[in-house]
Amino acid sequence: MHLATAGVRAGFTWAGDQITTLGLPSDKRELARSHLMQKHAEDWVRQLGQLKGSIVKIGQILATYADYCLPAPLAAALHQLEADTEPLAWSTISKHINESLQGRQHELIIEPVALAAASLSQVHTARIKKNNHVICLKILYPGITKTLDSDLAVLEQGLRWWLHKNEQQRFSLWIAAIHEVMVEELDLQLEAIKLNSWGDRLKHDARYVVPTVDDRYCAQNILAMSFESGAVKHHKNIFSLSQERRNFLAENMLELFFREVLLWGEMQTDPHPGNYQVRLNEEDRDQIILLDFGSVRKIGEGLLQPLRQMILSAYHDDRKNLLEAVFSIGLLDRDTPLDVQQAFTDILLGLVEPLNYRARLMADPNSVPAYAVDDQLHYCWAAAKLPKRMGKQALQSAFNKNFSFPGADFLLVSRKLAGVYAFIAALDARFDASRVIEKIIADMPIES
Repeated sequence: MHLATAGVRAGFTWAGDQITTLGLPSDKRELARSHLMQKHAEDWVRQLGQLKGSIVKIGQILATYADYCLPAPLAAALHQLEADTEPLAWSTISKHINESLQGRQHELIIEPVALAAASLSQVHTARIKKNNHVICLKILYPGITKTLDSDLAVLEQGLRWWLHKNEQQRFSLWIAAIHEVMVEELDLQLEAIKLNSWGDRLKHDARYVVPTVDDRYCAQNILAMSFESGAVKHHKNIFSLSQERRNFLAENMLELFFREVLLWGEMQTDPHPGNYQVRLNEEDRDQIILLDFGSVRKIGEGLLQPLRQMILSAYHDDRKNLLEAVFSIGLLDRDTPLDVQQAFTDILLGLVEPLNYRARLMADPNSVPAYAVDDQLHYCWAAAKLPKRMGKQALQSAFNKNFSFPGADFLLVSRKLAGVYAFIAALDARFDASRVIEKIIADMPIES
């Protein structure tokens, strides 16, 4: 009711404000309407942010797609949604735990203060009395699975106030994709399966830590797993690491991304900083702790092979096969003007600059900005500002009128790649990424 009322109020106010701008000249009218929409959208999103449950999570996921399917002022407002929220009171969550564990909670000493809280769940540490082991309990908020469909319907209806008729059908497709993502995220049994699968996949690779599932304390609304201590990437202890140690962590994060896409066809799609931590080991190598396997998704076969072809073709500077991958995914039509095809492939080739910058420099010393490379010919991920440069180039190109995102999976991959780049840049890493992708290529099956 809170959200529906806010949506209707924002919609009616927005409609009324549009009427007040009718007397303005056309150029001033559009500017005034944009400012008004921004104001009302921010107010509506603030109302959204006050709620808990799937409503907020849906809004956060929608923010991933918003730039491509919603008016700019509303998209900007959705990006303001925070990933962390206040936890539910212990009196409420403890009752939920007792009902779910059916007596097994007496075998635990559960910390009443939440370790972390998000839109769908919160996490509490617990100590097992018989062996003193510390585990984490990820607890879905009460009743959240029952309200998903109604939450999504109310949110969709609220957002339709902002859309023209020709935008509403496309928006409905995004809502359907978000529903699919949410159903998986709310299935803790499925998340446990993914946790076990990734644990087996990486059990012999000491660079990564995957929590282990404790089946005894799992329930439909609770996922119990080992507690893995670490620091987030912005922690002062990580910033103080040597360049070599920061490079090591950054290379391992990049290698994990390429393994997900090029080898496994399955990826963790949420690059939020809280989903990765770093365990600092003075004597041994530092490790990346992987969290939140509810957002792990298979990459559809219709996207997977062309996506692999796109990455490898861009790396090898193969425009012909790169364009074929673009057509296969549906980013451009085959009858797109040649100058648009050229502009788009230029941007895709630019995005893999950290992978082949040395080859580019050998061919043309001016092909890579001087500030992107240090005196030892290491690529400077933070100083290079690659996303900003490519974004500016995209805005200046003509391809955007012919370009369309084919579906939610591609956006999730794009979002993950942006998150990986942000992780590496935050470490101020400096390294040649060609050795990372060459290592992956060597592990790829010959038929790929």
